[in-house]
Amino acid sequence: MADIVLIDDNSRDQRRSYGADYIDDGAYSDIIRHIERVNQSSDFTFLKTSKCVLIHDSLEDFINGHFDEHSHVAKDLIIHILDASHIPYVCFSDGHSYTDCDSDENIVSLKKSEFYIRLKDFLDCYKNTGVLQFLILAYGKNYRKVLVTKYVKALFQKFDSKRPADILTIADIKPAKSGEIHYMEKIIELSQPALGITYEDLLDYIEDNEVSVREFQSNINNIINSISLNGKNTYTWK
Repeated sequence: MADIVLIDDNSRDQRRSYGADYIDDGAYSDIIRHIERVNQSSDFTFLKTSKCVLIHDSLEDFINGHFDEHSHVAKDLIIHILDASHIPYVCFSDGHSYTDCDSDENIVSLKKSEFYIRLKDFLDCYKNTGVLQFLILAYGKNYRKVLVTKYVKALFQKFDSKRPADILTIADIKPAKSGEIHYMEKIIELSQPALGITYEDLLDYIEDNEVSVREFQSNINNIINSISLNGKNTYTWK
């Protein structure tokens, strides 16, 4: 039984137009199973043995020998089962104009064309490492560069009122308000294992040493440059 389940009516043969006809050709049949025809009467017990489910968010029910564009009952039933069973899933659709994740695993909004463009890299990663790296589907195989660049930009905005020679404080890198993303913590997570320090290690270092804004930003820029060149961080924090 394949670990990954793809549920997409593919009623307009879009996989081929997206260059993902390798799914229909069975190139990854050892790790992914694709299903096209479901409705509210379908047997969904197989979902509970899957490691993740990739589902068309506008999935049309197959009723009386044809797809009904006005009926999406099966899709709602499937999501309910996945949520109840805590099985990670990805929802993709042409109707989605942006990427949105409600956790590190569940991608609740992803454009269909982007999903199929990135699917092969996702499958290759799983086949080679056994890791379901959902960030590949969300942001592409260079997801580390995309995310670190985004987090660094937000982090550096905190330094707009500071001069390069100013001494950094813990308050400068910790979230200023509840609900704000821990930008520095995310940067460190994406820079492991080569970085060599944890978020807590960094807080202790800043508390015990006089670290200038210039020095701190230089270290961060080295991380970005390393990820841009290598696809992952190879820089050790000094």
